Amino acid sequence: MVGRFLEERDAYHWRLAAYCLFRHETLSQTNAPAARAYGRALEEEVDLLLSLRQR
Repeated sequence: MVGRFLEERDAYHWRLAAYCLFRHETLSQTNAPAARAYGRALEEEVDLLLSLRQR
């Protein structure tokens, strides 16, 4: 199970990044604090993906 996750790790992180972007955009007009939290989570996911790319 761990081996499969390691093989597909990038896909899971891209999926989570896309979800964070979606939530950031949909909440920006109705719940600004939550939208900012999703924006920060998106930044963290992108940073992680970039660090994984460099390995």
